[in-house]
Amino acid sequence: MTLLIGLTIRSSVMLVVGLVISACFAKRSAALRHRVLATALLAAALVMPMSVALPEWTVTLPARVTDASPTVIPALPPVFPVEAPTSAAVAPQPPTSDTVSPIVVAWLAGVLVAAGPLIAGVVRVSRVAARASRVEDRRWLQILDTVAASYGLTREIAISRTDSTDLLATWGILRPQVLLPHHARDWTLDRLHVVLSHELAHIRRHDWLVQMGVETLRAILWFNPLVWMVCARLRRESEQACDDEVLGIGVGAREYASHLLELARQCRRPGSTWASAMPMAHPSTLE
Repeated sequence: MTLLIGLTIRSSVMLVVGLVISACFAKRSAALRHRVLATALLAAALVMPMSVALPEWTVTLPARVTDASPTVIPALPPVFPVEAPTSAAVAPQPPTSDTVSPIVVAWLAGVLVAAGPLIAGVVRVSRVAARASRVEDRRWLQILDTVAASYGLTREIAISRTDSTDLLATWGILRPQVLLPHHARDWTLDRLHVVLSHELAHIRRHDWLVQMGVETLRAILWFNPLVWMVCARLRRESEQACDDEVLGIGVGAREYASHLLELARQCRRPGSTWASAMPMAHPSTLE
């Protein structure tokens, strides 16, 4: 119990510092605030192994000396050896218990509940991605190459059209994919350019990897409400940072906002969540 309370306090200190610094950077870029919050979450994650591995510091204060004058010790009577009994009584040992602490059981149950949606999302998206058909349209691939060159991306990136009606996201680390809904075949080239500009911004920033680590940490520290707060804010700053990058490569703000709103209308389905991916279809953050 003491260890759990200590972990909560130490991790909360790291997160509060990150929130305060992020608030001080309100006029700065979303990418900077995202880095600050990600660093705070990383520090909170490092608190756990360090608290277990490192020993606690204890300081022993010397006893206070009340009188420095010599103390007279009276003479002791002579001590005669006493023969120990042959059968010495053994002090009873306290019974050992192999049962797991209820607090540990409750924590593990919370981890399973919090990690359930993430695991289910990973399995679901991986199945959808496995069934997706890779886009070979030359015009689409030309737009992909143009946007990738704007961001300085040189690794291979695939565009895949899924059978989903509401999935529009980036998936994967080593071989990233841009997963598009099945109705993407009806998009104009301008809309495709906007979508790829946003999704490749996620790839350039390695947001998928960061988000997976953050979701895992939230499942482990599910009992700390500050972790949930920082994770939600980190997600918003990630989307805002991608919006800024899209505008930075020349996409018009009005055009971008109109495409975002239309995509949110098409892809947002009540009750549908894709926690394991980096979805684009969100309300516009443009002013």
